[in-house]
Parts: sequence; C-alpha cells; structure tokens
Amino acid sequence: MFDSLERVLKHGEKLGLDYIEVRGEEFTMTNIELVDEHISYHRRSERGFFVRVLYKGSWGQSCTTTEKKLLEALEQAYKAAKASPGTVSLKEIKPIKDNVRKGLKIGNISPEEKIELLRDIRTSILDKDKKGLVKSTKVRYRDKEGRKYIMTSEGTEISHDTDYVWRYVWVSGKLGEKSQGVRDERGDSWRGFKVLEVEYGPEKVAEILIRRLYGQLEGKAVRPGTYDIVVAPEVVGVIAHEALGHLVEADLTMSGALANKLGEKIAPDHINIVDDGRLENGFGTEIYDDEGVPTRRVEIVKNGVLTEVLTNREYAQKFNLKLTGNARAEDYMYPPIIRMRNTFFLPGDYSRDELFEGIRDGIYVVSFIGGQADLSSSFHVGVQEAYYIKNGEIMGPAYIGAITGVALEWLWKIDALANDLDFETGRCGKGQEALVSSGGPHIRVRGIKLG
Repeated sequence: MFDSLERVLKHGEKLGLDYIEVRGEEFTMTNIELVDEHISYHRRSERGFFVRVLYKGSWGQSCTTTEKKLLEALEQAYKAAKASPGTVSLKEIKPIKDNVRKGLKIGNISPEEKIELLRDIRTSILDKDKKGLVKSTKVRYRDKEGRKYIMTSEGTEISHDTDYVWRYVWVSGKLGEKSQGVRDERGDSWRGFKVLEVEYGPEKVAEILIRRLYGQLEGKAVRPGTYDIVVAPEVVGVIAHEALGHLVEADLTMSGALANKLGEKIAPDHINIVDDGRLENGFGTEIYDDEGVPTRRVEIVKNGVLTEVLTNREYAQKFNLKLTGNARAEDYMYPPIIRMRNTFFLPGDYSRDELFEGIRDGIYVVSFIGGQADLSSSFHVGVQEAYYIKNGEIMGPAYIGAITGVALEWLWKIDALANDLDFETGRCGKGQEALVSSGGPHIRVRGIKLG
C-alpha cells in the first residue's frame, strides 16, 4: 500500500504543492440484522484512497477506489485547490513512522457464531418477558476488520488496524393502549467479539431491556415540577457529549456558547471534563488521528475552568491552540474533521449512595434513548429508564419523556459527583460517523424542571 501512496507524493512534489496527504484503506465489513425471526446477512470488502493537498492556502481533495486512478485523484485535488485562494496553514508536527496493531481476531468468528449470538439475544429477551409485553425485537450486528494508512509530504508514515465489533438491540412492547420501545447499544474496538458474547452477553442485555421496557410501560408519569435528580453515568455521558463536547470542537467553538471563553470559569471547582484519545478500551481510542497527530487526554474543563478545546492541525494553527489529535475520518471517502473520542466527567469524592441522601422527593435518571443539542448548549435527552427517589431511597419506575436544559446552566447545579466511573459506547454523526465512548460518575443535580 505504501508504495502506491509514495508515488502520489513524488508526483505531487513536481506540481509545487505546499502539502500532500494520502490515505489508503482496505477493509471487510459484516452487517447482520435479525428482525423478529427474519435474518439478513451482508458482507462486503472495500479498498480506497483519499488525497488531500494544500496549495497557496487552499485545500483540494479527491477520493478513488482504484489504485490506477490515484494520480488522477491527485490532479483533481490540485485543480480544486487552485480554483480559489485561501488562508489555510497547518500547525507544525514532528513526522512519525509507526505500525499499530490491535490484535483483534474477528476473522476467527464464523458467520454462524455471529448469527447465533443475535438469536440468543432474542431468545433471552423473550424468555425474560414473563408478562408477555414484548411485541417485536430487532438485533443488529456489525464488525469491521482492516487496515488504514497515511503518508504525507512531511514524512509521516503510519499504518494501523481499524477493527471493531458493534451491536444494537431494540425491543418494542405494549401494555393496554400504551406502546414503548427501548434500546441497548455496545461496541468495542480493542477486545473484540468476547465483549458482546460474554461481558455484555445475551442474558445481561435481555435483563436490562426487559427492566427498561416494563419501567416505561408501567412507570408512573412524573408530575411537572422542580426536582433534585441523580443522573447515572450513561446519561451523564450523553450530556457531556451532546451538550458540551460538540461545543469544544474548535470548528464549532467560535460560533457557539463557549466562544471566547477559553480560560474562563464555566462551572464549579469540582467539575472536570476530559476527552481522552487513549482511554483503555475506549470505543473512540486510537494512537494517532487521521492527520498523523498523536492522540492524548484533553482537559476540557479543569476545576471549573474551560482549559482546552479539540483541534485538528488547521484550527490549532488558526487560533494558536495546542494539537489534541482529534482529526477523524469515517473512512477513505471522507476528509478528517474535528471529532470527539471518549468524552466524560471525572469522578468526585462521594459514594454513589451518598448522592441519594437528603433527597426527599426526586428522580433517578438511569438510561437515555436519543439525544441532541445545539450550539447554545441547550439539550434534549430522551429517557428510557428512571425511578422515583423518596427520602433517600430508590423506589418504583418513573416515566419521563425527556430531560431538557441548558448545559452551561446545569454545570452550576451539579453539587456532587460520585467516585464511580462508567461509559456507554455508540456512534456520533457530524456529516460522517465516528465511534465514541462517553460517560462519567453518578452526579447529583439540584433544582431541575421536569415535565
């Protein structure tokens, strides 16, 4: 692969380009879906290339699936860059040569074993549905195994594995006239199939989903009002990601609620939020980003102060920021853009049980179903599992359609963080898909309007 990329670089040097970046990728992807008893199976292999060049401050880019057309793709990128002048320049980096292996062995898992896992999940769900409320199930599975390569005119030469496994389960049910659906999503890019088979295996996911479904169907609706709430790590994570994380992606920061707030206090001293590119077993973890920049832990909020934002080489140079290794591309058809990796609140000093103490009439929010936010930091997070808190004790299921708020206001209402830490895994969309983790400890938030 590198021989082909090198030919592009040599040809590009003759054109007088300021910077040349060539990425190659080859992979095989398997998609399986079990809808009730109906199975569908699809497996495909792809190989492609992405060429990006910088000429007199202007980007040009092109992609191709044919190695023979690589030089043609370079010429197209060159023409695009010449079409209009620009002001882009890149933060200087030290060229790196490396070969990263994850060691996953997805190819050792047969199609029959993968299909059996999906069927075992469905069977476990139906077995645990003692009340007969489940009406339909959908189980999706995806895995990817392959390699990607990057070579630049500066001397960077990196190859690394792109392997991962992922599964998504949806269960819908009905009680009387009330219908609800609940979900569970898990992915892993470092340990592999055993995570879905054992750690988050059929029995566990079935237990989780039946509990959520029964709670949604039987839970008593929360009366509109103001409550003290305890939020579990999964929901803490989606707030960190949707309502705060996107605001610190440098290509969005300057047009959002955090514009010009770098170095300012935006939360109490006990609030610390990070995006960690090298989190152990994180779904968004990689050693290098798709510009060849080493990833690292980014201290977004430290002791309540907005300390860092997420960058690529262009925005780090443009705003005189540090490089963070957050340039990511979904695959060879896309340019790298600024994306989160593993975004989470750091733990505090309280035990989980201490967070419930003193709450006379509150709500415990455990799991979410969909979330969105805008650049004002306003967010809307659907809730699929919640419970009443009465005199410090967790009681029966509560039904809440969603929690909403303004994240920059919520931060000041968090008065306690537990000393635990957990994560949810999923996919983030920003014009292209990125694998991410998000999470944190249990937190307590005072005076939140619900209903």
